[in-house]
Amino acid sequence: METTGLNSSSTHVLQVRLWAPPELLRTLRDGLVRIGGPTRARRECRHYGVYQSTVDPEELMLLAEWSSREALESSIRSEDFRVVLSAMDASTREPHFQVETVGSTEGFECVAGILGHDER
Repeated sequence: METTGLNSSSTHVLQVRLWAPPELLRTLRDGLVRIGGPTRARRECRHYGVYQSTVDPEELMLLAEWSSREALESSIRSEDFRVVLSAMDASTREPHFQVETVGSTEGFECVAGILGHDER
């Protein structure tokens, strides 16, 4: 199966999960959403989203995807990233911070191949 995406050798996915009581979580979410526009405007940002858990009302997740390590590092050095660090500091539980480096990706052809169906 073919891989899809840009010609860069890898994608870097940042995941931050944090927890706070609902009234504080709204403030943290608003701050993370506010920096979303400038972050998505960066040339190598492939995705930026802030998600509230449907299972745990005190959990919030930030998910960002970058087309290069350099772009991820530039984002982390930016003034806007201080909002992320502040939100992590405000977490009532130890925040989860993770960067994954992905070497290849597949589209729906992965599912079609596993199920033994022709690609659509």
